[in-house]
Amino acid sequence: MADVELSIEIKTTQARALEFARRLARDDEHRRRAALDPVALLAEYGFTITGADAINFPKSVPPKHVVEEALVNVSEASEFADLDGFESEDPFAFYLFAILLAT
Repeated sequence: MADVELSIEIKTTQARALEFARRLARDDEHRRRAALDPVALLAEYGFTITGADAINFPKSVPPKHVVEEALVNVSEASEFADLDGFESEDPFAFYLFAILLAT
């Protein structure tokens, strides 16, 4: 397999990233769009993936219960939270979560 060079630019907020993930867990139309054109949908939420045309993305998304479990894990990430729904003030944790969404 040839090397693929990607660049992921994240210009979003914690609230927007959580909205994307919640909809991925609960909204069938959002899930359909994520399966059919993930790069365009992610771009709408502030995740720009340069070089994505070199990747053959699967035409599926994680099961709803898997995304819900990830949301639970994120919501319990820190006891020092200030944003409702994203319980970690740690920007590193947020960016790891955002990168997870973009891949």
